[in-house]
Amino acid sequence: MAVISNDEKVIELINVITVEPEHQQHTVDNVQEILEKFAKKQSGFISAKVLKSLDGTRVVYFIRWRSLDDGEAWIESINEILKVAGFRVKNADYDLYEAVEAIAL
Repeated sequence: MAVISNDEKVIELINVITVEPEHQQHTVDNVQEILEKFAKKQSGFISAKVLKSLDGTRVVYFIRWRSLDDGEAWIESINEILKVAGFRVKNADYDLYEAVEAIAL
């Protein structure tokens, strides 16, 4: 995962996908494939991270972008990417955020 400093302004997309527990791993696999095949190749991509809830009901991913324009371009292209990948999202809640502080040891 790329490390950011407090001087480096980045945009993060955070997406929370609600799933049935029996579909969680399949959703994780699809998200990882989409990030690898598409997001990494988008202009301004910095890094991505995928998480799955321990109760099996959510998959969350973060994508770091160099600018707001890069993040917005991803959002504009995601519906077409999902069609190409054959992945259907029933309930996803995503938005873009400005990273304001990074805290580390």
